[in-house]
Amino acid sequence: MAALVALGAPPVSKIFATMEEGPIPGESNPGEAWLESHGRSLGHFVAGTWLKPPGRTSLECREAATGRTVAVVPEGDSSDLAVAVAAAAAVAKAWAGLGGPQRGQRLTQ
Repeated sequence: MAALVALGAPPVSKIFATMEEGPIPGESNPGEAWLESHGRSLGHFVAGTWLKPPGRTSLECREAATGRTVAVVPEGDSSDLAVAVAAAAAVAKAWAGLGGPQRGQRLTQ
């Protein structure tokens, strides 16, 4: 449990004392706010940039429990995959040299 606390998770005693167990339906949700800030229209996130190729079919991302559309994304194709693979290959050596904590920091920036 100490490891979870070290990672920023609250101790179980605090969770029981405050009952802060997570978001409550109907409560403000940071994920929903983030989607709204992007107009619920996303692209392909490659090398720190949102790519929205023109002329693509839009795909709806639906919430499984309700069927509600939460975002729209462009359909990808082999050219999108090639761009993503090239971007990943360009940084693969540097990424491999990072430890777990450093990788985690970059993923959560």
